[in-house]
Amino acid sequence: MVKLRKYFRLLLVGGATILNLLFIFLFDYQCPWKENFDIDCAGCGVTRMLISILRLEFYQAFRYNPLFFSLLVLFFIYGIYVLICKLLKISFYRLNSNYLLVLLFLVVSFGIIRNIKYFSFLKPTIVS
Repeated sequence: MVKLRKYFRLLLVGGATILNLLFIFLFDYQCPWKENFDIDCAGCGVTRMLISILRLEFYQAFRYNPLFFSLLVLFFIYGIYVLICKLLKISFYRLNSNYLLVLLFLVVSFGIIRNIKYFSFLKPTIVS
């Protein structure tokens, strides 16, 4: 029963993610921060980053959003680590809630820093 709940949650999150991406692609979605305040939020460029990853343009994906690209790589490596540990049936290091606070601090800091003129290289850019 517990495994069924996990799969249901995974299906629910995956379905919500797919619906969100469809909404973004079908409608001309504009970031409310960019629209109303003319600043880039911490997540600006993530959709273009994901599309670039699907096209195997990794440097371009990094230029769209360096923070989320790096986090995606780290979570991918952690996922492989967990999968190997589960296959070998050994215990693995679990992330605790303190990491979420660090992650929140990183995202908020990145959102502020990328809008400072000196750090304009952190804004989403297109590589020629």
